[in-house]
Amino acid sequence: MRDFKEQLERWRKLLEPAKPEGWKWQPPLEIEPVTPKEPPENIKAQLGDSIAKLPDLEQKILNLRFVNGLSSEEIAQTLGSKKVFVTVIERGAIERLVELIGGSEEDIYSWLEWWGKKEAEAIESELANLPQKRPSHNCPSLDRLYIAHLRWDWTEQERQHVRSCKYCRFIA
Repeated sequence: MRDFKEQLERWRKLLEPAKPEGWKWQPPLEIEPVTPKEPPENIKAQLGDSIAKLPDLEQKILNLRFVNGLSSEEIAQTLGSKKVFVTVIERGAIERLVELIGGSEEDIYSWLEWWGKKEAEAIESELANLPQKRPSHNCPSLDRLYIAHLRWDWTEQERQHVRSCKYCRFIA
């Protein structure tokens, strides 16, 4: 019961800025773009681990926001929900990171911007290192490669081809 009361209190505190005078509910303000700021060394080591400790939905929203650079509206469309839902969840994630890491909300946002850029660069370099070769007319279809991989029923000719073809070796 105590956990429920604590959670309810956190939600009330989170939604308090959305209820200005007159108690008319307003959606939380969307986060303004911030300049990425490199966190201190001890925070760098913690940042990825702290994000991994967040619930899946919060992780997904932070990734879509900071790594993919989507707006709250675009994230809402991607997730099939409302913009206000995304904004509230994002604010909750930031609040959790403040508790886990320390620092102010502004610091967390700028560190997340930095983290998102580093993650995006890592993804881009990984994609750049993929084989640029396209399948040749000798390559088996993707369906055949998939089925052969799942069932492990390669023919000897397919095995030789996969060993010699950069494209098929990468796929299989």
